[in-house]
Amino acid sequence: MPFINIRCAGTALTGTQTARLQEEARRILAETMRKRADWIVVLVEETSRRGWSIVGQPGGIAAHVRTTINAGGSTAEEKARYVAATYAMLGEVLGGGLGEMAYVEVLELEGGAWGFGGLTNADRAAMQRVSH
Repeated sequence: MPFINIRCAGTALTGTQTARLQEEARRILAETMRKRADWIVVLVEETSRRGWSIVGQPGGIAAHVRTTINAGGSTAEEKARYVAATYAMLGEVLGGGLGEMAYVEVLELEGGAWGFGGLTNADRAAMQRVSH
């Protein structure tokens, strides 16, 4: 189950912006890296502008997107498309003040290193193989 954490600073998000970030992040991950949209979890968090600095200076509008997926399921090209599309989406949703230092990362973990519902993703995959 892919997990996307979007952290934003420098602007108070409206309910519409939060919903758009969640929906667009889910759509982009499903389209660029072939992930099941109905399994993607998105958490949007706001951070105080005081808590964010960019190259030692107080930040303007900033964002950090960390996307956690199972290792080995996506190509380098798919990940590059995801990073580019997600950065563009952040600019559209957050407005013109978003700087270049808005990070988008893809964190790939082995299935045995993470999971949900009390099971690792590797255990869940093994259970599915046995049931089929």
